[in-house]
Amino acid sequence: MTVLDQTQRYLRLDEAVDSPIVKVAEGVTFIATANIGNEYTSTRVIDRALIDRFVTIEVDVLNAEQELQLLTMLYPDTNVEDLTAIAEIANHTREQIKSDVGKITTSVSTRASVEMAGLIYDGFNLIEAAEVAIFPLYSQDGGMDSERTYIKQLVQKYMRSEDDSKLYENVVEEVKDEIQW
Repeated sequence: MTVLDQTQRYLRLDEAVDSPIVKVAEGVTFIATANIGNEYTSTRVIDRALIDRFVTIEVDVLNAEQELQLLTMLYPDTNVEDLTAIAEIANHTREQIKSDVGKITTSVSTRASVEMAGLIYDGFNLIEAAEVAIFPLYSQDGGMDSERTYIKQLVQKYMRSEDDSKLYENVVEEVKDEIQW
């Protein structure tokens, strides 16, 4: 922690008292990131002394529009309907987490959305991409009432037919209205 402490700014090369130290150069800034939140909790807690040595900036998750913008920027040659579906699915799961009657306990992260978009770019369809990137995040416990079944049904609402037309019309409005599913 001496390397982060503004009054010390050095790193001891080993634990011996007389071991050499390396001073932190003037103008060096350390940046750290952490996914802190209910879905990212682990068995270890970040030490308070370490947290106190950083300025904490909380960043909200992306909304559906922001997520779509990111996916479109990363994969501009990918079908926009597929990217919209991914963004809406992720947003729906985030809304479910906030809900008092939510059907799931974890949301689709932006990292998982980007992975899905990459798989679709590589030739997978939406359901195949979801099989790899998001279905494993959800438990199958409870059979037909499981979180995995809920997510599979959500993804299926966005599937397109072979002729590239949507199987379900007004799917975005349906999903928004389906919080009570």
